[in-house]
Amino acid sequence: MSENKSGAELVALILSMSQSEKRYFKLFAMAGGGGKQTVTLRLFEYLQKQGVWLESDIAREFAGESFLKQLNVVRTRLQQQILDALSDHDQGKSIQLEFARRFNEVDVLFRRKMIDACKRTVKAALRHADRLDLPGYAQQAVTWLLRLERQFAGPDLKQRLQRLLDTQKVLLRKISEEIELVELQDSMLCLLPQNSIAGLDHKGEADALLHEVQTKYPDPQSLAFDARVLYYYLLSHHALIHGSETAYYNACKHLIETWESLPERIRLEEERYFRTLLTFAESATKTEEVAVVRKSIAKLKRMLEGSTSLRPVESLRIYNLELRFLAERGEWALAIALVPDIQSGLKKFQQSINQLIRLSLLSNAIVTLFVCERWQQIHEWATLLENVTGHQASPSLQGVISAVRWVTDYELHDHESLEKALRPLLKIGKAAAHNPIAQAFADLLSCKSAPEEKNAFLALDAILQADPSMGILPHLDLLGTWANARLKGISLVAAAAARR
Repeated sequence: MSENKSGAELVALILSMSQSEKRYFKLFAMAGGGGKQTVTLRLFEYLQKQGVWLESDIAREFAGESFLKQLNVVRTRLQQQILDALSDHDQGKSIQLEFARRFNEVDVLFRRKMIDACKRTVKAALRHADRLDLPGYAQQAVTWLLRLERQFAGPDLKQRLQRLLDTQKVLLRKISEEIELVELQDSMLCLLPQNSIAGLDHKGEADALLHEVQTKYPDPQSLAFDARVLYYYLLSHHALIHGSETAYYNACKHLIETWESLPERIRLEEERYFRTLLTFAESATKTEEVAVVRKSIAKLKRMLEGSTSLRPVESLRIYNLELRFLAERGEWALAIALVPDIQSGLKKFQQSINQLIRLSLLSNAIVTLFVCERWQQIHEWATLLENVTGHQASPSLQGVISAVRWVTDYELHDHESLEKALRPLLKIGKAAAHNPIAQAFADLLSCKSAPEEKNAFLALDAILQADPSMGILPHLDLLGTWANARLKGISLVAAAAARR
């Protein structure tokens, strides 16, 4: 079986399409084929169903068909057809496509010497660019108007040109501000911990960059829309470098306010706004702005349900945010209710979901299942998590997976599996010195009475109290919660609530 890179990219493109886009493509392809089902459309429907490019499987499905001899040509043609259809579908929904179409019309009219019609079209484009606060496209329109005005001689030519040149100067200043903020924002971005050498402290450099920006642009409200967005992104990254959750939340709040000051941009750049709102909601969870988080999650869901441009896979990002928020709030009944939808979404979007989101979702779902004592499901989810991380899982994450499995086996009275898992860990030197948690579980297995079991749990709890980071997910002391619950004879949900 072979899966080439180009084939995989084509499948990823198909899986990224919304239902509306898929319907549009099928009509587009049928129209191009004279109303008949073309080879490219049949291949599209097959790949949409299979979700993977395997040439051996394609050869079996379309055995005997002549196009298999030129499969690479058909694949390239299909990809181009999809891109053409998506461009056509997005007319009026994409700023770039919208202005490309308008200026293309201007060029067509100009080459036919239809100067008056050309002028009306350019002025309409300029008004549209001004409404959307897009100095770059406004500058293109002004450049066209200067070119058109030069076609009309007259004593007022200098005055007409001067008005346009003055407008051009203002627009060029705004464009220059945006370019400079792009450079400064990129410099700040490079100072984030994940983009710099581990252990280096860049707070001083970040402070210098912020000072430079605030000195040059003391009033961010005077900036054009995109420049203002860059300004607040820079502030948010500065807050991340300093680890200030409050400053990060405030910067994200200003970002949302900037977007909501221009609703037309939200309509045209729905996905960009959606991601900004998602980031804002995540920042609000860290500052315990509970009402803001709930309102933002509800708004994200409404956007996804009513949108034809947002990808259904984005639902998993919302689930991940909501699940983490509910877990941190101790709202376990609501959290566990999300797990079936998450499982369905992971299966449905397995080819197109971001690896980090998948990892986070699985981790958060396992925590929820653990606290809600859904032991029968945990092994399945732990296996999914191992399949995602493979050999690249960090030691702490591997420790979590092992610990969750041990607890699950113990609760299900599958002592044989637990003993088998512990055996290799206890062979290395003195078990208590090398792996005290494994030894504590081994002691639990050997208990013959309730008092012995209580003593074993006390020993485990003491180990965890001495070193709470041992094999535990950050901020979620799973083993400690479990040991504490068993000692008190209460549910894990109650124990988790008591530890909050």
